[in-house]
Amino acid sequence: SCQDPLPWATCPLNSNRTGYEEECEKTSSTQYFWYRQTLNISPSLEASGSVQWEQALCLTLAWLVVYLCILRGTASTGKVVYVTASLPYCVLIIYLIRGLTLHGAVNGLVYMFTPKV
Repeated sequence: SCQDPLPWATCPLNSNRTGYEEECEKTSSTQYFWYRQTLNISPSLEASGSVQWEQALCLTLAWLVVYLCILRGTASTGKVVYVTASLPYCVLIIYLIRGLTLHGAVNGLVYMFTPKV
């Protein structure tokens, strides 16, 4: 999403590059990007589609983490909570530092906190 133009801003070209994808023209470019490129949902209810390996891998990893958390019982779960409770704050601090180092960050903060009277 850090590109210009954003991938959901316009419809993609069709296979022979003479126009836009017909399915995208019938809906919006945002809906096409979400349903067909991000989720890769099949175009109709009759077509079952294939396994989305990226999503299956993420789901498997999530269940693996849950299994590892309860493997040793409730005694080790308390230790896991320390990591899982503090990790989001660490990631948010990293995002904050990264955001503040971007070009125009000060201008954005001034605009955000300046009252519009």
